[in-house]
Amino acid sequence: MTLNILDLIKSDHRKTLTSLGDLEATTTETPSTRNATWASAERDLLAHMQCEEDVFYPALERIIEDEILEAVEEHNQIRAAAGNLDLTPPDDKRWMAKLKVIKENVKHHTEEE
Repeated sequence: MTLNILDLIKSDHRKTLTSLGDLEATTTETPSTRNATWASAERDLLAHMQCEEDVFYPALERIIEDEILEAVEEHNQIRAAAGNLDLTPPDDKRWMAKLKVIKENVKHHTEEE
């Protein structure tokens, strides 16, 4: 079986959305679980976005420049929201709201991609 880059990107999108969904099942009573799961999901998410920007987007930029510029801006918004979540204690009642905004942004981004 041969995987192409689109298959890898789609697989990564599903994995990220699943991880974010798993985080939605956590509670303020499980801050260590939230920290560990978020750290793993964030690391994967940031690596995925960086790979897209370094490898995938440059190959498409000449063809669909406006869409690539929008995708990079969406990545920037997701990075900012992730940084904001990093600064929020996992037992803070605002933590889940911030996570849901990240998940919504990721979902929107992956649907457009």
